[in-house]
Amino acid sequence: MFDPSQGEAVSNAIRDAGLGLNPSFDGQAVRVPVPKPTKESRQEGVKLAGKLAESAKVRVRKTRQAALDKIKKA
Repeated sequence: MFDPSQGEAVSNAIRDAGLGLNPSFDGQAVRVPVPKPTKESRQEGVKLAGKLAESAKVRVRKTRQAALDKIKKA
């Protein structure tokens, strides 16, 4: 963090993000202990990554189709 005076705000934002993390601020640095991933959390991560990848593919297809439509009209 560039500005140590924002440490408490950063710590609160991480805590309130709903990630299940509990950061601590010691005056200069925010420390966030990250638990080891369980089998279930890894599977959830894989599912989320798959959904995000599919969403990205759909957006690329739509953008490509819109570009082709503009080219055909021109």
